[in-house]
Amino acid sequence: MLEDYQELLGGFSTGDFFPSMEFIHSFTSMKSRLQHTFQRFDRFFDQVIDEHLNPDRQKEKRSKDLLDYLLDVQRNGTNEITLTMDNVKAIMLVSKIKTLLLIELHVMSTVADFIDVLM
Repeated sequence: MLEDYQELLGGFSTGDFFPSMEFIHSFTSMKSRLQHTFQRFDRFFDQVIDEHLNPDRQKEKRSKDLLDYLLDVQRNGTNEITLTMDNVKAIMLVSKIKTLLLIELHVMSTVADFIDVLM
């Protein structure tokens, strides 16, 4: 799912460079692929958030993760910062993509080091 998202965001988008040509996305199926991927992520994050909001889960002894802290801020809110559920989902998506990119970079550097050792 993340690979699809990265491919769609990293690809060339005519509408980004020529807004009047946005209609081309209808012909290339880019728009429908983006919407489908977005809906998959939205459902996935809804499930993860529901698991975190489950009262039985909160009784288990575990350390808090990023989503727990975001949900605390979203629930309790302050005058300085308010988070909608869409804000929480967006932050989670960006953090997951960042994590995957860091893992990919680490793997690539490890492979490069291994190749250097072999030569």
